Amino acid sequence: MLRSPAPPSLRPHRPLVVELVGPPGAGKSTLARLLAERDSRIRAGLGVDAVSTPRLAASAMHTLPTIVQLCRSTAGLPWAESRQLIRLHALGDSLDHTAVNGKRVLLVEEGPVLVLSWLQVFCPATRDDPVLTRWREQALARWGATVRLVLALDAADDVLRARIRTRTKPHPVKHGSDREIDEFIASFRTAFTDVLAALRSRGTDVAVLRTDDEPLPRLAEQVLEILARAGVAGVRGGAQC
Repeated sequence: MLRSPAPPSLRPHRPLVVELVGPPGAGKSTLARLLAERDSRIRAGLGVDAVSTPRLAASAMHTLPTIVQLCRSTAGLPWAESRQLIRLHALGDSLDHTAVNGKRVLLVEEGPVLVLSWLQVFCPATRDDPVLTRWREQALARWGATVRLVLALDAADDVLRARIRTRTKPHPVKHGSDREIDEFIASFRTAFTDVLAALRSRGTDVAVLRTDDEPLPRLAEQVLEILARAGVAGVRGGAQC
């Protein structure tokens, strides 16, 4: 099932920033690869895990005042939270300085929705901390103005379970029971729902795609049509199918 978003407005001469999200096994990496293969104006492979070390170091310095405030507020050193603050700021800085080189879409696989959801799932103890709450609101405002479209992938639990267990790359619950995997998936679904609702209220559009209803190559074609309707020049018309 595919729900098309309203066409987002584009900043002049800037690519559309799109984030791919979904529980493990939803097909994010495969879909990103297919989209980049079908249209050379789409740049994939972007995200917090792809940011360079020098940019991470610069972002650590930039976020240091917030991290110090967070340490004082929590009476400790919340390393997991601090790391995500640094990574997300570094991603924003990286996107701001990414060479366009004719690209019309920047496709982010590990972006603000994932980071904010990760914090909700793995750092519940500091969720209501006032410093982190202020930072979260600032992050939502910043990314709501940057990410104009989120492609939210999902599939049935049994499909996701099978994909998690059979794929080659490791995962924390890959060898877990059905219940452990289902609980992990459910926790991220809840977090994604919360974060996407907050971004929607700030103007980000969301397209929901079921990867158990359609083959991923066909979904890739449908996504290209969404991007074309969004007014992304060159996409679909210049697709390399």
